Amino acid sequence: MENQVEITKKLKTKKDKFDFFDSSFACMAFIVLLLVTKLFVRKFWTKDIQERLVDHSVFLYLTLYIVIAIAVEAVFFVAGLIAANNTKVKYFKATTFNKKPTKLMILFAVLISFVSIFAFSGLTNVFVISLQKFGYTTSLSNMAIPNFGVYLLYVIVVCAVPAVCEESLFRGVILQGFRGKGKHFAVLMSALIFMLMHGGPEQTVHQFILGVILGYVFIYSGSIWMTILIHFLNNFISVTMIYITSFLPKTAETAGGDAAEQLSSWGSLAMTLVFSLAFATLGAYIIYVCIKAIKTQNDKKYQKNKELMLSLTAKENLSKTEVQLLKQLVAEMKDYEDNEAINTKTADVKPDDESAAVQAEDAAKKEKESSLKIAGIILLSVSLIYLVTDWILALISGFGA
Repeated sequence: MENQVEITKKLKTKKDKFDFFDSSFACMAFIVLLLVTKLFVRKFWTKDIQERLVDHSVFLYLTLYIVIAIAVEAVFFVAGLIAANNTKVKYFKATTFNKKPTKLMILFAVLISFVSIFAFSGLTNVFVISLQKFGYTTSLSNMAIPNFGVYLLYVIVVCAVPAVCEESLFRGVILQGFRGKGKHFAVLMSALIFMLMHGGPEQTVHQFILGVILGYVFIYSGSIWMTILIHFLNNFISVTMIYITSFLPKTAETAGGDAAEQLSSWGSLAMTLVFSLAFATLGAYIIYVCIKAIKTQNDKKYQKNKELMLSLTAKENLSKTEVQLLKQLVAEMKDYEDNEAINTKTADVKPDDESAAVQAEDAAKKEKESSLKIAGIILLSVSLIYLVTDWILALISGFGA
C-alpha cells in the first residue's frame, strides 16, 4: 500500500513537457471557454447597445470593444494554463517561453513573415473567389482604420494580443503535446486545429499554411518567441496595409458595384492559380531555407554554450556570477538536447535486470498513460467534430446569405 502511495506521488510531480492528453484537454477547454465567452458577449453586446454607444460615447464603445476583444483572445491563453494545471506541467518551461532566440534567428523570422504573407496570398484569393463564384458571401468585415489612434489600437488588439495568446495554445501546448506522435503529425494537426478554430472558411488556406510554417519554425528554433514574432508581423502587415489603403482615393470597384461582374472568369482564375502555385513554391523554398538557417543558428548557440560550460567547469574556483551562468547554460543545453531527442525520437531501450520496484512503477505509469491516451483520443475526437461542424455551418451560412 505504501509503495502504491509513493508511486502515485511520483506520478503527480510536475512535468517539463505536455503530452497527447494535455493537447486534447487544452482543445476541449478552449471550446468550452469560447462558448461561455460567446454566450456572454451575445447577451451583452447587442446591436442596440452598439448603436447607442456609437451615438453617445465613442470612448466607451472603444473601451468595451477592447475589453471584449482581449477577453476572447485570453481564452486561448487560459485554456493552455488550465491544461497545464490539470496535469501538473511547468507551463513556461513546457511552452518554451523561457527560451530566447538569437538576433540572427529573429532576422530570419522577419523574412519568413514577409514571404509567408505575400507568397501565399494568391492561393488564398483563388480559393475565396472560387467560393464566391458558387454563391458564397464572405463573412469578413471590411475593417476601417480612420486615424492613427485607431491604428495603434488595432496593433495591440488585433496584432500583439492574438500573437501571444494564440501561439501559447497552438504551438506552446497543442503542438508540443502532439510531438510524441512525430513532429510532422504535430505540425499538421496543430495547423489543422489552428485553421478550424479561426472559423471562417475564407481563412482556410491562409491559416493552414501559416500554421504549418509556424509549427516547423517552433520545432527547429525551440522557442515560442519566434512564432509569436511571425504571427505578430503577419497581422501587423495586414493591418498596416489596410491603414495605408484607407488614405487612397476610392475607385468605383473599391467603393462597391456589382460583385458578380467583378469576379474573374474560370479561365482567368485557372491562370491565376498556376501563377499562384509557382509563386507559392518559390515562397515555400525561401521559407525552407530560412528554417534551415534558424536550425543552424540554434545548433551554433548550443555549441557555444557547450564550449563556455567546459571553460567554466575547468576553473577551480567560480564566482557567484559564474555559478549562476553555469546553471543557466546547463538548463539551456538540456532544453536543446530534449528538443533534439523529440525530433529524432527513438524507442527507449530498457535493461532486463530491473528491480521489482522499478517494474511496478513502470507498470503504474503505463497503466496511467494508457488511460490518459484513451481519454485524450476521446477529447480530441469530440473537439475535432465540433470544430469541423462549426466550419461546415459557417460555410453553409455563407452560401445562404
